[in-house]
Amino acid sequence: MNDKFVNMVFKIGVLLIGVGFLVACAHSSGVLNVGPGTYSVSVTAPSKGVFSEARKIALTEANQHCMQMRKEIMVTNIETSNYGPGEVTVTFRCQ
Repeated sequence: MNDKFVNMVFKIGVLLIGVGFLVACAHSSGVLNVGPGTYSVSVTAPSKGVFSEARKIALTEANQHCMQMRKEIMVTNIETSNYGPGEVTVTFRCQ
């Protein structure tokens, strides 16, 4: 292998570790009961660069909550905040 290839592989590895670290730092409220049969989960992204990951994490947590009850998720609202690092709040029901 030549040095350029090794250097490129190393840089890609460092980049992937950095992105993984940022995603791992996302903070979730966990699933909260906000009314009769209605739930909410909020995830704060550590930076705007991984905002879409926060949405994915919130939807995954919501879906897992419904699956535990052997029901399907019905998303009723997704709110996003673009201020600061950004936050995604998913409101949903399980049917």
